[in-house]
Amino acid sequence: MKTMIPGSTALALAILAAFGPLGATSALARAKSVDEAKAAAPLLELEKRTPETFTLKNGMKVWYLRNERLPLVNVRAVVRAGRVWEPSDRQGVAGLTGRMLRVGGTASRSPEQIDEDLDFLAANLTSAIGSDQGNVSLNVLTSNLEPALAIFADVLRNAAFAEGRLDVQKNLQKEEIRRENDSPIQVAFREYLKLVWGANHPRARTPTEESVDALTRDDLVAFHANFFRPSNVLLAVTGDVPRKTVEKMLNRSFGDWKQAGETVFPDLPPTPAVEPRVALAEKDVPQSTVILGHLGPREDDPNRGAGEVMMEILGAGGFTSWIVDRVRNDEGLAYFAGGFLQFGRLDSGNMMTLAMSKAETTCRAADLILEQIERMRSGDIPEEDLTRARDAILNSQAFEWDSPDEVVARFLDLVYYGLPADHDERVLESIGRVTREDVHAAALSLLHPDRLTAIAVGNPAKMDCDWGRFAEELGVELQKIDLE
Repeated sequence: MKTMIPGSTALALAILAAFGPLGATSALARAKSVDEAKAAAPLLELEKRTPETFTLKNGMKVWYLRNERLPLVNVRAVVRAGRVWEPSDRQGVAGLTGRMLRVGGTASRSPEQIDEDLDFLAANLTSAIGSDQGNVSLNVLTSNLEPALAIFADVLRNAAFAEGRLDVQKNLQKEEIRRENDSPIQVAFREYLKLVWGANHPRARTPTEESVDALTRDDLVAFHANFFRPSNVLLAVTGDVPRKTVEKMLNRSFGDWKQAGETVFPDLPPTPAVEPRVALAEKDVPQSTVILGHLGPREDDPNRGAGEVMMEILGAGGFTSWIVDRVRNDEGLAYFAGGFLQFGRLDSGNMMTLAMSKAETTCRAADLILEQIERMRSGDIPEEDLTRARDAILNSQAFEWDSPDEVVARFLDLVYYGLPADHDERVLESIGRVTREDVHAAALSLLHPDRLTAIAVGNPAKMDCDWGRFAEELGVELQKIDLE
């Protein structure tokens, strides 16, 4: 279906002749500036295709989109599983299960046999389970689809979690955990999540060497048995294969997979209150990593569109955003600076700003970030900044729908999180209508400098202030994080 994104010229994604058809207008060809080119450019029509859907014999839903450009097929299974639903005394079982799906063999195929067969078929099979979503993906030549699909289905249905491979993966995961403290940015993110969510919340819990050591094959088998059921898996297929052909193949591979009971999802704890917290993790490094943020809005927040534009101006817009411009461009204080606003889909999102600065300018960088947050809340938003941010977001959509894989992935995400099929279009329409007043209202609703969580990872002896100053200003105790 060919869709014209409605709204202003920006929302319609006006593009320059270099990105448009050869038959561009003479006015566009004569343009002497970017502004003249934008004014003369034809409106971009997005060729937004809608996937077909069908149901397998056992009730599994499939999203399908044909792509004949290359003789390849991509198959993806999205599983409703993740760290947020793992037992509190089995931290790490979700991630380890995700790693082992690919390498741990099945009831009828050894790990070595799967490796050899996939190599022979020139097929790539990957698996992972993240915070609240699991994915198993297959990429293969069309001519080798059926035997590769049989392996793909076997891995999903009959994972064996071979003990030998499990020991290897546990050792790899423990080594990754050991190395976390070597990375200040990893430390900052990990500890920030503990501060805003609470250390025992599923969103903040992270596996330790001890918790990984304690995991057994039986734990992985139990996790897999609970979450990997036909009713809990969405399938997607894109590539050079007719629908009827792939439907028959999928029914052969999955049609006899019977539902054995219902998946049990532990209730997520309530979202904690947004309260100020200040912490310092001492690490003898030449630069500091600073995060200032707090829990953020959900996807259905009434400020969804205006909030995205607000953060594009404040910190997500690269070199033109206020934080980057002030902290890095003007003052030269940070190797990296910026921010993002995540809209939560299962629970709360996150508002986060950050900077990586030399130790001697740690507090100055933090002060400048706070200055820009207050500026946004004051409503001092130049029209040109609004236009630039809005255009940047909307123009980027031209590249969000340019492959069948991306199209199907976005549809699957909407279904997975229970969002309406036209959700993306509605967000874009609202962005196209955003005014300075809307951005100001979003800033007042979504930015809470009096309730920030502020964490610094670095050497306090070299910092340009006592980090505890921020704790005093927010009226809380400074928390010191031990990295030993």
